[in-house]
Amino acid sequence: MARRRLRRAIEQSVAAWTSRYRHPLLSVSGGLDSSIVAACLARSMREQFGKAASCITLYTDDPAGDEHDYARQLCAHFDLPLAECRYTLDAVDLDRALGAHLPRPAGRVEAQPYEAAHRAIAAQVGADAFFTGNGGDNVFGYSQSAAALADRALHEGPGAGAFATLRDICRQTGAGPLRVTRAAMRIARAAPGYRWRASPALLHPELIGSLQELAFAHPWLEAPPGALPGKAAHIAGLLRAQVTLEPDRSRIAPVVHPLLSQPVIETGLSIPSWQWRTGGRDRAVARDAFADRLPQPILNRKGKGTPDPFCGEIVARKRGALRGRLMDGQRPAHRLLDQDVIEETLQPERPTTGEENVRLLELANVEAWLSCWR
Repeated sequence: MARRRLRRAIEQSVAAWTSRYRHPLLSVSGGLDSSIVAACLARSMREQFGKAASCITLYTDDPAGDEHDYARQLCAHFDLPLAECRYTLDAVDLDRALGAHLPRPAGRVEAQPYEAAHRAIAAQVGADAFFTGNGGDNVFGYSQSAAALADRALHEGPGAGAFATLRDICRQTGAGPLRVTRAAMRIARAAPGYRWRASPALLHPELIGSLQELAFAHPWLEAPPGALPGKAAHIAGLLRAQVTLEPDRSRIAPVVHPLLSQPVIETGLSIPSWQWRTGGRDRAVARDAFADRLPQPILNRKGKGTPDPFCGEIVARKRGALRGRLMDGQRPAHRLLDQDVIEETLQPERPTTGEENVRLLELANVEAWLSCWR
């Protein structure tokens, strides 16, 4: 069965990675993906070395980013020591670039406290590697689209199976059956492959125009005739995980993402897209695979925490500095950013949206990264 194959691939991959290190530090949120890694890592460490790995979680003052109750439940369940660290503005420096060691920018400003906390706790416990649950959404077919219905209808034809998947998607997303069916029909009629769309927010109009004419080519975005669109999107989603592979802390110790191990990826891709939505649950096969290992509150958890409220704190506190860097930095001189929109967005009396905060901090990190390469 799919869940058994997936569990075996994950357990074996985590065990293989565990054998290379003596004291991993695992990032946990109490979400499904990092909890699965924690379950496997706890067993592997005790079987191979007779001791426990260490864990770390970060939380914000805002409830939307405070998951440490889930992380506590997880670590208590597996008897893992947990360091709880808070996102703090003191750890944010707009002149510091995440990914300064890389040939392209990576990350956003709000991740600086996250990286700093990991480095500090690693030094404190003597960790020789960082483990994560990154890539779980990508490998476990997380989706809010109707592609799974398109896949099943194309593969099996209309019938009981397609109707069951329609019901699952409606239950998961809250969308009505007519809306889901229409979306699935559009997806089924689309050209094979996956089209990657640029994010134009706050970019200069001339740059946006050039991006619209630019085709983002990558072998993982291509698909042969007859390929199922949901599976094409599943494969394309693996590209999104690539930006997480080399965080700043990788400069002091290896960062291991067990869920992005080749056996796990291949197993995940072999599972039909509609099985990941069974019962109206996202990542359903992974949930079923570890149903006997995880605490029920974590297994049944639907929401995700986010540090986005912390982004709002940063923008509110450092609005003037952000404006100066984005208006007077490297990119405005090359007509890459829309200075008029940025100036309007960062007016003192204007509240910013969550999406604007995230984008501003992403662009601020790019500006800091460019300064490293002057």
